[in-house]
Amino acid sequence: MELEVAPIIIPLLLLTLYFLPTIIAAVRSKCSRQSILTLNLLLGWTVFGWAFALLCALLPSPAREHRQTSQPMAFRGITVTDPGR
Repeated sequence: MELEVAPIIIPLLLLTLYFLPTIIAAVRSKCSRQSILTLNLLLGWTVFGWAFALLCALLPSPAREHRQTSQPMAFRGITVTDPGR
């Protein structure tokens, strides 16, 4: 009895290709990887849904802005001396 490799390998390759957007999002540690997985599961069977999920996985994450606090610097443990005095 000879083991056929094609009936095992081809479905695994197709499954990997189907979930490629989710795999890319997970490897890149995207913050929206759960959304990409959901999109991939629900609309991945359409060409548009799969392509959109892949696009979301490949696009860079938006840069997070550094928010300034409204507290004076002295309250954050930093003392500021006035060089004009």
